[in-house]
Amino acid sequence: DIMRLLKDYKIKPDVTFFTVAIHRCNYYNLHDLSKEMLKQMSLYNVSPNIVTWAALALGCDNWKEGKSYLEEMEEAKFTPNTEVMYSLLFAAVRKFDPLYVCHVMEETRRRSITLNEKYLILLEKFYALTQRGLISKEMGKPVESKRLEDALERNPDFPEHFAKFKMRYPVWLKTVDIKIDPENPWKHEFEKFKTHGRHTIPEKGVKEDEDFPFEPEKRSSSKIK
Repeated sequence: DIMRLLKDYKIKPDVTFFTVAIHRCNYYNLHDLSKEMLKQMSLYNVSPNIVTWAALALGCDNWKEGKSYLEEMEEAKFTPNTEVMYSLLFAAVRKFDPLYVCHVMEETRRRSITLNEKYLILLEKFYALTQRGLISKEMGKPVESKRLEDALERNPDFPEHFAKFKMRYPVWLKTVDIKIDPENPWKHEFEKFKTHGRHTIPEKGVKEDEDFPFEPEKRSSSKIK
Protein backbone atom coordinates (compact mmCIF):
# COMPACT_ATOMS: atom_id res chain seq x y z
CA ASP A 1 0.00 0.00 0.00
CA ILE A 2 0.99 3.66 -0.13
CA MET A 3 2.36 3.74 3.43
CA ARG A 4 4.72 0.87 2.61
CA LEU A 5 5.87 2.67 -0.54
CA LEU A 6 6.64 5.77 1.50
CA LYS A 7 8.79 3.70 3.83
CA ASP A 8 10.53 1.90 0.96
CA TYR A 9 11.49 5.20 -0.68
CA LYS A 10 12.22 6.88 2.66
CA ILE A 11 9.68 9.61 2.03
CA LYS A 12 8.24 11.35 5.07
CA PRO A 13 4.58 12.27 4.53
CA ASP A 14 3.50 15.73 5.67
CA VAL A 15 0.29 17.05 7.21
CA THR A 16 -1.24 17.74 3.79
CA PHE A 17 -0.78 14.11 2.73
CA PHE A 18 -2.46 12.79 5.86
CA THR A 19 -5.25 15.37 5.73
CA VAL A 20 -6.15 14.45 2.15
CA ALA A 21 -6.01 10.74 3.02
CA ILE A 22 -8.26 11.19 6.08
CA HIS A 23 -10.73 13.29 4.09
CA ARG A 24 -10.93 10.69 1.34
CA CYS A 25 -11.32 7.80 3.78
CA ASN A 26 -14.14 9.50 5.66
CA TYR A 27 -15.84 10.63 2.46
CA TYR A 28 -16.08 7.01 1.37
CA ASN A 29 -17.09 5.81 4.85
CA LEU A 30 -13.79 4.07 5.52
CA HIS A 31 -13.72 5.35 9.08
CA ASP A 32 -11.45 2.62 10.46
CA LEU A 33 -8.86 3.43 7.82
CA SER A 34 -9.20 7.11 8.66
CA LYS A 35 -8.40 6.36 12.31
CA GLU A 36 -5.41 4.30 11.19
CA MET A 37 -4.16 7.30 9.21
CA LEU A 38 -4.44 9.40 12.38
CA LYS A 39 -2.28 6.85 14.21
CA GLN A 40 0.24 6.97 11.38
CA MET A 41 0.45 10.75 11.79
CA SER A 42 1.60 10.21 15.37
CA LEU A 43 4.17 7.62 14.30
CA TYR A 44 5.62 10.11 11.81
CA ASN A 45 5.51 12.93 14.39
CA VAL A 46 3.14 14.92 12.18
CA SER A 47 0.66 17.12 14.03
CA PRO A 48 -2.85 17.70 12.64
CA ASN A 49 -3.86 21.23 11.68
CA ILE A 50 -7.30 22.82 11.54
CA VAL A 51 -7.88 21.41 8.03
CA THR A 52 -7.11 17.93 9.31
CA TRP A 53 -9.72 18.39 12.03
CA ALA A 54 -12.27 19.43 9.42
CA ALA A 55 -11.53 16.20 7.53
CA LEU A 56 -11.94 14.20 10.74
CA ALA A 57 -15.40 15.71 11.28
CA LEU A 58 -16.68 13.83 8.24
CA GLY A 59 -16.22 10.59 10.15
CA CYS A 60 -18.77 11.49 12.85
CA ASP A 61 -21.86 9.41 12.04
CA ASN A 62 -24.01 10.72 14.91
CA TRP A 63 -24.15 13.53 17.45
CA LYS A 64 -22.55 11.44 20.20
CA GLU A 65 -19.49 11.03 17.99
CA GLY A 66 -19.70 14.66 16.92
CA LYS A 67 -19.78 15.92 20.51
CA SER A 68 -16.86 13.68 21.47
CA TYR A 69 -14.96 14.93 18.41
CA LEU A 70 -15.42 18.58 19.47
CA GLU A 71 -14.23 17.76 22.99
CA GLU A 72 -11.13 16.02 21.63
CA MET A 73 -10.49 18.99 19.37
CA GLU A 74 -10.57 21.40 22.32
CA GLU A 75 -8.30 19.12 24.34
CA ALA A 76 -5.84 19.40 21.45
CA LYS A 77 -6.05 23.22 21.78
CA PHE A 78 -7.90 23.77 18.51
CA THR A 79 -10.97 25.99 18.18
CA PRO A 80 -13.73 24.94 15.74
CA ASN A 81 -14.20 27.39 12.87
CA THR A 82 -16.70 27.76 10.04
CA GLU A 83 -15.14 25.00 7.92
CA VAL A 84 -15.02 22.56 10.82
CA MET A 85 -18.68 23.13 11.66
CA TYR A 86 -19.58 22.87 7.96
CA SER A 87 -17.88 19.47 7.80
CA LEU A 88 -19.77 18.34 10.88
CA LEU A 89 -23.03 19.57 9.35
CA PHE A 90 -22.10 17.74 6.13
CA ALA A 91 -21.77 14.53 8.15
CA ALA A 92 -25.18 15.08 9.77
CA VAL A 93 -26.94 15.93 6.52
CA ARG A 94 -25.37 12.96 4.76
CA LYS A 95 -27.01 10.71 7.35
CA PHE A 96 -30.37 12.49 6.98
CA ASP A 97 -30.50 12.82 10.77
CA PRO A 98 -32.63 15.90 11.66
CA LEU A 99 -31.73 15.84 15.36
CA TYR A 100 -28.01 15.57 14.56
CA VAL A 101 -28.44 18.54 12.21
CA CYS A 102 -30.17 20.51 14.98
CA HIS A 103 -27.38 19.74 17.43
CA VAL A 104 -24.75 20.99 14.98
CA MET A 105 -26.79 24.13 14.29
CA GLU A 106 -27.13 24.84 18.01
CA GLU A 107 -23.44 24.18 18.66
CA THR A 108 -22.54 26.59 15.88
CA ARG A 109 -24.80 29.25 17.41
CA ARG A 110 -23.52 28.59 20.94
CA ARG A 111 -19.95 29.10 19.80
CA SER A 112 -20.87 32.32 17.93
CA ILE A 113 -19.29 31.02 14.73
CA THR A 114 -19.88 33.18 11.66
CA LEU A 115 -21.58 31.25 8.87
CA ASN A 116 -21.21 31.56 5.12
CA GLU A 117 -23.57 30.89 2.24
CA LYS A 118 -22.17 27.38 1.75
CA TYR A 119 -23.39 26.38 5.21
CA LEU A 120 -26.85 27.80 4.56
CA ILE A 121 -27.16 26.26 1.09
CA LEU A 122 -26.40 22.86 2.62
CA LEU A 123 -29.21 23.36 5.13
CA GLU A 124 -31.57 24.51 2.38
CA LYS A 125 -30.90 21.44 0.27
CA PHE A 126 -31.43 19.22 3.29
CA TYR A 127 -34.70 21.04 4.00
CA ALA A 128 -35.99 20.84 0.42
CA LEU A 129 -35.05 17.21 -0.28
CA THR A 130 -36.41 15.97 3.04
CA GLN A 131 -39.66 17.93 2.69
CA ARG A 132 -40.25 16.58 -0.80
CA GLY A 133 -39.35 13.07 0.28
CA LEU A 134 -41.82 13.06 3.15
CA ILE A 135 -44.59 14.38 0.89
CA SER A 136 -43.83 11.68 -1.69
CA LYS A 137 -43.95 8.98 0.98
CA GLU A 138 -47.30 10.25 2.29
CA MET A 139 -48.68 10.16 -1.26
CA GLY A 140 -47.41 6.64 -1.81
CA LYS A 141 -44.85 7.79 -4.37
CA PRO A 142 -41.16 6.81 -4.57
CA VAL A 143 -38.84 8.84 -2.35
CA GLU A 144 -36.34 10.78 -4.47
CA SER A 145 -33.32 10.07 -2.25
CA LYS A 146 -32.35 6.49 -1.48
CA ARG A 147 -30.53 7.65 1.64
CA LEU A 148 -33.63 9.47 2.86
CA GLU A 149 -35.71 6.39 2.16
CA ASP A 150 -33.30 4.33 4.26
CA ALA A 151 -33.43 6.91 7.06
CA LEU A 152 -37.24 6.81 7.05
CA GLU A 153 -37.23 3.03 7.34
CA ARG A 154 -34.55 3.08 10.01
CA ASN A 155 -36.15 5.75 12.19
CA PRO A 156 -39.94 5.58 12.74
CA ASP A 157 -39.75 8.95 14.55
CA PHE A 158 -38.16 10.68 11.56
CA PRO A 159 -41.23 12.85 10.68
CA GLU A 160 -41.40 14.09 14.27
CA HIS A 161 -37.67 14.81 14.31
CA PHE A 162 -37.87 16.70 11.03
CA ALA A 163 -40.80 18.71 12.39
CA LYS A 164 -38.56 19.80 15.28
CA PHE A 165 -35.91 20.87 12.77
CA LYS A 166 -38.46 22.91 10.81
CA MET A 167 -39.62 24.69 13.97
CA ARG A 168 -36.09 25.39 15.13
CA TYR A 169 -34.66 26.47 11.76
CA PRO A 170 -36.35 29.90 11.31
CA VAL A 171 -35.68 30.85 14.94
CA TRP A 172 -32.06 29.78 14.66
CA LEU A 173 -31.57 31.81 11.47
CA LYS A 174 -32.35 35.00 13.37
CA THR A 175 -29.77 34.29 16.06
CA VAL A 176 -26.64 33.47 14.04
CA ASP A 177 -24.08 35.69 12.33
CA ILE A 178 -24.14 35.21 8.56
CA LYS A 179 -21.48 36.62 6.25
CA ILE A 180 -22.54 36.71 2.61
CA ASP A 181 -20.25 37.56 -0.29
CA PRO A 182 -21.46 40.91 -1.72
CA GLU A 183 -20.93 39.49 -5.22
CA ASN A 184 -23.06 36.42 -4.57
CA PRO A 185 -26.05 36.48 -6.97
CA TRP A 186 -28.22 35.04 -4.19
CA LYS A 187 -27.32 37.82 -1.75
CA HIS A 188 -30.84 39.28 -1.81
CA GLU A 189 -32.36 35.89 -1.00
CA PHE A 190 -29.86 35.30 1.79
CA GLU A 191 -30.78 38.64 3.33
CA LYS A 192 -34.37 37.38 3.65
CA PHE A 193 -33.08 34.77 6.09
CA LYS A 194 -32.48 37.47 8.66
CA THR A 195 -35.65 39.39 7.79
CA HIS A 196 -38.17 36.57 7.61
CA GLY A 197 -36.37 33.68 9.29
CA ARG A 198 -37.79 31.13 6.91
CA HIS A 199 -36.94 28.82 4.02
CA THR A 200 -36.44 31.32 1.20
CA ILE A 201 -34.11 30.06 -1.52
CA PRO A 202 -36.19 28.81 -4.48
CA GLU A 203 -36.34 25.01 -4.58
CA LYS A 204 -36.06 24.95 -8.37
CA GLY A 205 -32.98 23.00 -9.27
CA VAL A 206 -32.42 21.75 -5.73
CA LYS A 207 -31.71 18.08 -6.06
CA GLU A 208 -29.41 15.41 -4.74
CA ASP A 209 -26.42 15.93 -7.00
CA GLU A 210 -22.65 16.20 -6.86
CA ASP A 211 -22.91 19.37 -4.75
CA PHE A 212 -24.96 17.65 -2.06
CA PRO A 213 -23.57 15.21 0.52
CA PHE A 214 -24.20 11.70 -0.67
CA GLU A 215 -23.50 8.23 0.61
CA PRO A 216 -21.08 6.76 -1.94
CA GLU A 217 -20.82 3.04 -2.29
CA LYS A 218 -18.27 1.92 0.25
CA ARG A 219 -14.98 1.33 -1.48
CA SER A 220 -12.50 -1.30 -0.47
CA SER A 221 -9.57 0.02 1.52
CA SER A 222 -7.19 -1.24 -1.16
CA LYS A 223 -8.47 1.42 -3.55
CA ILE A 224 -7.81 4.18 -1.05
CA LYS A 225 -4.40 3.15 0.18
